[in-house]
Amino acid sequence: MQADSLKAKIVLAKQQVAASQARIGVTQQALNNCTIHAPFDGIVVSKDAQVGEMVSPVSAGGRIHAYRYRHHR
Repeated sequence: MQADSLKAKIVLAKQQVAASQARIGVTQQALNNCTIHAPFDGIVVSKDAQVGEMVSPVSAGGRIHAYRYRHHR
């Protein structure tokens, strides 16, 4: 009987680990959604988007001053 109880605890612990890993994945994706990437190195000089707003390349959420820019052809 004690072995069955320990096996059940192991199964529960494995399920808890899987659930925690899933939460980590969801949280990581939420963090990734908060990061804005520019195609060049620079310094952010203004932030025009507010918390919760969606931004895209055509509706920029701010301005970046490029301090090193290479034109690729």
